[in-house]
Amino acid sequence: MNATPSNLLVLGDPSPLQGCVVEWLQHCGHRVTPFTYPSYTSQRSPDVFDLAVLCDTTPGQRVEAVCRELKARSQGRTAVVALLRDESRGSLHAFLDAGVDEFVDAPVDPQLLVLRVNRLLALQQAAPAAPAAEPAFAVASDDTHGDEAIQEQKMEAIGRLAGGVAHDFNNLLMIIDGNLELVLGQPNLTAQVRKNAEAARKATDRAVDLTNQLLSFSRKRVLQARVFDLNQMIGEIGDLLRRVIDARIELATSLAHGDTRVNADRSQIEQVILNLAVNARDAMPNGGRMTISTALFQHDGQDESLRRLEHGAYMLLSVADTGVGMDAITRKHVFEPFFTKKGKSKGSGMGLATVYGIVQQSQGTVLVESAPNCGSVFKVYLPCAEATAVTAEPDAIRPSVRKSNETILIVEDEDGVRELLCHTLESIGYRVLTACDGQDGLRVSAAFGETIDLVVTDMVMPNLGGREMVAELLKTRPDVKVIFISGYSESLVMQNQMDHRSIFLPKPFDLDVLASKARALLSAQVQA
Repeated sequence: MNATPSNLLVLGDPSPLQGCVVEWLQHCGHRVTPFTYPSYTSQRSPDVFDLAVLCDTTPGQRVEAVCRELKARSQGRTAVVALLRDESRGSLHAFLDAGVDEFVDAPVDPQLLVLRVNRLLALQQAAPAAPAAEPAFAVASDDTHGDEAIQEQKMEAIGRLAGGVAHDFNNLLMIIDGNLELVLGQPNLTAQVRKNAEAARKATDRAVDLTNQLLSFSRKRVLQARVFDLNQMIGEIGDLLRRVIDARIELATSLAHGDTRVNADRSQIEQVILNLAVNARDAMPNGGRMTISTALFQHDGQDESLRRLEHGAYMLLSVADTGVGMDAITRKHVFEPFFTKKGKSKGSGMGLATVYGIVQQSQGTVLVESAPNCGSVFKVYLPCAEATAVTAEPDAIRPSVRKSNETILIVEDEDGVRELLCHTLESIGYRVLTACDGQDGLRVSAAFGETIDLVVTDMVMPNLGGREMVAELLKTRPDVKVIFISGYSESLVMQNQMDHRSIFLPKPFDLDVLASKARALLSAQVQA
């Protein structure tokens, strides 16, 4: 229950969906008022709502007009969540332009809807009051800022779509890759069967890489943020960079003095630099010079191009080349996924889109300065680490997997994933119970009279999500340990809620990693 209930509006024709949305939000302690679109636009109540949920986004429902009216009545303070159906996907840009802040795909998962509603409300409460005349998606008065705002909204819409597709693929790829892993583990395979299975697994690995690029772009990839020295990292990957670029390209560095630590996922920032280096290489087919530089930057709000960043200290990472440069149209689209002017053999068009997503999710931003025949400079702004932050220690050595007879409860709504996890854990000696959602998990637990040592549960499921199920389960089984698994970005919040009894494992993952994590957790070898 929320300590301070919010005033919510649920818009749409009377339907079972609208009734369920009202019930879900009321259960969270919110004050909820249902309206049809015509009744809301005709009523003249002075009520200002903290958030509105648009249940029906089918064509003909005047969603954009209603959204604009919501924003106008509240002077931009009302957050808007739209439940997105297949037939309304073509209107994404129009919805964003009208002021929709968040989307939830149909069929609607109640846990996901409530999570996104509460996240928007928390952001709303944390943000300073906006000027009275400024809407939530403000478009500056001059054409340049207006174009930038529209482009940002377009990138956001593409990102939501890419993230949803990538999440669905994660479950499918996990089933495919996991079963191939089991096949390859058989001792008596013929040479041809093994060769075919290995080829299929290599193709699956490439599909996983592409899915991860989509998740990076959409800011839905789970990042492992740690404090590290940016200058030191650049020095350590110098040899790798020289192997990536052409021998005719001179690589130079110009690194800042002083504290150059940032708090980010080191492996992902390495990926950012590698992608920018590859882009620079391709822009200089006849050779040239690539310069990687760092500088301390204090953002005070004066630079309009950085208006999306919070004020504070940043590390500015720049990658400059002396290549062919870009015209204005190319600069405008350069971070969009699959946008490329290179030949078919020069990549998928996801390199710079991946850079964009990683940097945005790291609470930074990336800009590009370029002109035809004048080279390009990509500028990446990353928040500096706090002065008192402790540099991360190397990961502990992974414990070995051994046979065991403990009992594990698997709670997963995707049949193929559930069967795969069950087979894997049973094969190494665990006794396994299974459930198809959170409510089923509680039922299985209540019916099982013996000890359950570990729960492996998906985060977002119909009827009852993993986190809510575990909260109930701990009331009767306080010593149970938990592995949360998910591909949803909302699961990022779980990483800050782990203790010695629980860990988070992002999908897709190798089956041996699951087995090792389970053994470590049961052996109390995982650090909180």
